[in-house]
Amino acid sequence: IAPPACSEGLFQVCSKALRPGGFLLTYGPYCVDGFMVPSNKDFDLRLKRADPSFGIRELRDLERLAAACGFTLEAAHEMPANNLVLIWRFASMPL
Repeated sequence: IAPPACSEGLFQVCSKALRPGGFLLTYGPYCVDGFMVPSNKDFDLRLKRADPSFGIRELRDLERLAAACGFTLEAAHEMPANNLVLIWRFASMPL
C-alpha cells in the first residue's frame, strides 16, 4: 500500500541481503488481475485520497518488479480480511 518506490526498494535491498534460495514474505491487500473485493476498493480510495502515491498494488506488477531483482512468487495464501501472504523466493540477481 506504500508508494511504488518502497516496493522497489524492498526487493532491491532483499536481493542483496538474502542468499539464493532465501525467501521474502509480504502481507497485505493486493489487486489480482485487476480484481479487488469491495472492502479493498474502499480502502484503496481512502489511501489515495490521503496521498495519491499510496494504494493497493497489482500483484502482476509486483511479480515483474520482483523478477527484475531475482525473485519469483512461490505461493500466495489467503488470509483474514481479504489479505494475502505472498512468499517470494530469491534465486539470484539477473545479469
